[in-house]
Amino acid sequence: MNTNASTGQKRLMTVPLCPSRWLMKVLLLAGMLLVAACDSNDPEEAFDDLPTSAPEAQDVDAQQLQAAFAQAEQVAGIQSLVVVRNGHLIGESYYNNFGRDDVHHVRSVTKSVLSILTGLAIDQGHLTGVEQEIGPLLEDVTVLEPEKSAIQVEHLLTMTSGFAWSESGTSTASGYVAWINAPDQINYLTTRPLSDAPGTRFNYNSAAVHLLAVVLAEATGTDMQTYATEQLWGPLGIPRTAWETDARGYYNGGAGLQLRPRDMAKLGVVVLQNGQWNGQQVIPASWVQTMTQSQVGFSFDSGPLQDVDYGYLWWLDRGSRPLAWGYGGQFIYIDAARDLVVVTTARWQLDGTTANQQEQALQNLVINQVLPAVQ
Repeated sequence: MNTNASTGQKRLMTVPLCPSRWLMKVLLLAGMLLVAACDSNDPEEAFDDLPTSAPEAQDVDAQQLQAAFAQAEQVAGIQSLVVVRNGHLIGESYYNNFGRDDVHHVRSVTKSVLSILTGLAIDQGHLTGVEQEIGPLLEDVTVLEPEKSAIQVEHLLTMTSGFAWSESGTSTASGYVAWINAPDQINYLTTRPLSDAPGTRFNYNSAAVHLLAVVLAEATGTDMQTYATEQLWGPLGIPRTAWETDARGYYNGGAGLQLRPRDMAKLGVVVLQNGQWNGQQVIPASWVQTMTQSQVGFSFDSGPLQDVDYGYLWWLDRGSRPLAWGYGGQFIYIDAARDLVVVTTARWQLDGTTANQQEQALQNLVINQVLPAVQ
C-alpha cells in the first residue's frame, strides 16, 4: 500500500504487517543457552530499581491477574510474563526452562530501543534533527548515489527509506535471512535500487533500520553498545545485555539485542513516564511523545490489536498505546491510561506460521487477560 506520509491520511493496510508474516523462512543465527527457570510472583522479591507491590495495593484484581498467569502457562513457547502497574512490579513468571536473569533475543524490539538512542543523539547534538540527510554521515562507510544520500534520518525511523525490499524474501528483493547472511550487510542494502521516493511509502525493512544504527555510530563516534550503556543501560540499572554485530562490527539495529524481560519492563516504564527514571530525565520528554505518535498514517488490525499505527520504530495499538514488537512474541506493551507495562518473551526460532500463531496467543493474553485485571 502506498502511504502519503506528508498528508497523514489513514488507509487500511493491504499487506501483512505482523513481523512473523514477513519472516516466513527465518532460520536465524545462534540459539540461546537456557538455564533453570525461576518462577516467582512474590511481591517482596527485589526488582532492581523498581519497587514491588501486591496487586491489590495497585488496584489490580489479584485473582484475575493470577488467572492470566495461569493462562500464560498454556501458551506454546512462552518464556516470560512481567507486569508493572504504577511503577511497581506486581507479577512476573518464567516458563519453559527460561530464567529470571537470562537475557533474551528481543528481535525487533531492538528497533524501538534504537529509536530511543536516536532521540538521545539528537538531544546531545550528534544529529541536527530527523531531517538530517544520511549521506554525509556515511562518507567513510559506503558510497551512496545522490538520491540515496538524501535519505533522511526520519525516513529510516518510519520505514519509508524507499529501498526495494521484501522482508520475507518472497521476491527478487530478498529479505532478512539473505541480508543477515550476506558478506557485507551495509552494501547489501545500499546497492539496492530505490523503488519509491524516500518518505512516500511504508515498507518494513530491518536492513534500513540497521543502516540507522550505522548512522548513529558514525554521528556519535562510538558503537551502539557503548552508547546504550552510557545513555540507557547505566541510568536504568540494566546490568546485562548482549548485542550481535554485522560483518563490519556494527551492532545490528534491526534485531540483534538481548535483554532480560525485567529490563524490557524498565524500558516500558521510562517511556510511560515520559522519559523519567527515579526523578532523572533519561530520555527527552518531547522525543518520547514524538516517537510514540503516528508518523506514517495507516491502520490495520492484528487479532486483539486494533487500529494499529506506526510512530518512530514503535507500533501504536488503538492509535496511541506504544508497543515494541519483536518476531515470535517479544512485546513491551504500554497502556498509559492504566499506568501499565506488560512484557512477554517467547521462542523465536520459528517458521512464520507458527510464530504468527504464537504472537496472536500472546496478544490475546495481554489484551484479554492482563488488561481486564487492572481497574
